[in-house]
Amino acid sequence: MTNIYQRLIHALVVIMRFISEICVMVMLFLTCADIILRFLGMPILGVYDVVSFLGAIIVSFAIAHTSMENGHVAVSFVVDRFPKRLQAGFRSVINFLGLGLFAVISWQFFLYAKNLQAAGEMSPTINLPYYPVVYGMSFATGTVCLVLFAVFAENLAEVLRK
Repeated sequence: MTNIYQRLIHALVVIMRFISEICVMVMLFLTCADIILRFLGMPILGVYDVVSFLGAIIVSFAIAHTSMENGHVAVSFVVDRFPKRLQAGFRSVINFLGLGLFAVISWQFFLYAKNLQAAGEMSPTINLPYYPVVYGMSFATGTVCLVLFAVFAENLAEVLRK
């Protein structure tokens, strides 16, 4: 069961990373094209809005991959000196707290997206709705919860191992 869960989460995270990478390329292309066309007196209308949306997608969709790869900054010079089971216990607590934090963030993004949708909020230049991006951020942070749960379960299993 855990193995299937981990594979599904890994596949989802890889897809999200791919989406994030595509967004980086689109952002790069749009920014370069806008600079060149601006120099020629023909700027791209709404590029600031689109680049802002893409930035939000890039960051939120990349967090799950960073969490899965354990790529976040960790100051562990004290904890590394403890026995392996105690280290796993500390990691379990940290992952559980992170799970709670990202669950709250995901829920708040969801509520915010609902409010934006109900209010009909749009970007100022080209009238793109904000709410799909915020729903995407809610989904991405929810995926981080799934990743942190898997890591929490692994660490807890290591603590309980005899």
